[in-house]
Amino acid sequence: MSASYVWFVGAAYGMSALAIGALALWIAVDAVRTRRRLASLDAERGRP
Repeated sequence: MSASYVWFVGAAYGMSALAIGALALWIAVDAVRTRRRLASLDAERGRP
């Protein structure tokens, strides 16, 4: 168990956490865009 091993594991955990965070952010933005698009389509059709 050397220091480089600990650093490598820490970097791997950090990268995976960063990737999961970016994916969650992208999903949230995509959901908001889809909701706005559906809302604008409903408004064009005359629905409240």
